[in-house]
Amino acid sequence: LAALRAEHAAVRAASDALRAKGDRMEKKLQVQTAGYVKRAANAEKEAAATCADLANARIEGDVYRRLLEDERVALRIRTRTWEAEVERMQAAEREVQREYGEAVQERERLLAQKKKKVAEHTKVAGTTEATVKTGATVTTEATVTTEVTGTVDAVETKVHDKTEGKPTTVV
Repeated sequence: LAALRAEHAAVRAASDALRAKGDRMEKKLQVQTAGYVKRAANAEKEAAATCADLANARIEGDVYRRLLEDERVALRIRTRTWEAEVERMQAAEREVQREYGEAVQERERLLAQKKKKVAEHTKVAGTTEATVKTGATVTTEATVTTEVTGTVDAVETKVHDKTEGKPTTVV
């Protein structure tokens, strides 16, 4: 029994010595490999981040591909809608221009007709009663001439009195 105890104590002492030597070697190894361990941990984090980024990029790629397809379809629809709108606006513009042209022609026709009527009514010779600029009413034998220039709003009538021979302006 004493021999077993002595052997047990010797094994325990050898085990403690080996443990101490192993601890020292472990510390020495940790010092030597600490940089590699940190590098490996950082590389592992970067690899995980890169995998996550790659997964996100794949998802985003799919999303943007679908958006692109949807946008191409929508672009065709918008283009057709805008072309129809432009055509509608051009047709409306043509119609308005046509109506404007007709209105201008009608105005010209009415002006010519009015000028003709004024010219027919103003080439009158004989007794004419007119209020002269002085406000007096004069009855005289005269030739009435009317000049129509520009619009019919400005008509100037000149009465040539045959007795005095002087033109008098009546508006």
